[in-house]
Amino acid sequence: IREGVSVTTLTVMSEPLRWASTAQDVLQEVRAVARLGIDSEELDLIMRMTMSKIEETAKAQPWSYMGTLSGYDAASTSRDIVEALIASAPAGHLLTKADAFNQTLQKARGQIDLGRVNEACVQLLGHFGGVGEPCGRVVVSSPAFMLDEVTGRRVPIGLPDAAE
Repeated sequence: IREGVSVTTLTVMSEPLRWASTAQDVLQEVRAVARLGIDSEELDLIMRMTMSKIEETAKAQPWSYMGTLSGYDAASTSRDIVEALIASAPAGHLLTKADAFNQTLQKARGQIDLGRVNEACVQLLGHFGGVGEPCGRVVVSSPAFMLDEVTGRRVPIGLPDAAE
């Protein structure tokens, strides 16, 4: 018998100089969601935003493919489609024409239950301290530099000091 490992990954974008406070804010929100769940208004807002983005993408790129692994990111070139297929298939993710993906999600939308969503939140996020003592690690990674939007030059991102 081998040990199983569960990994929860959350990708967060932030301004380089605000990474520490952003990480703290996100962890606080994750803990609140795991402890208190989300309410029906929050679920409705997220559903409307996500479904709207999927519908817009499907209409704008009807030749593309979309799937459960990549959300509303469309694979529109043959290389994108092959890469999405290679990534999706081993894990059992759906990959289909964008319009079919949109229609399927629109039909499934009514089957989403707030109680089940909150149960999943506790299961996925509870180890961050939503219930009981927090356990595990939070790892923050950052690129070494960013491109200045005005000059196009590489701008180094400073290393955190000992307090961070």
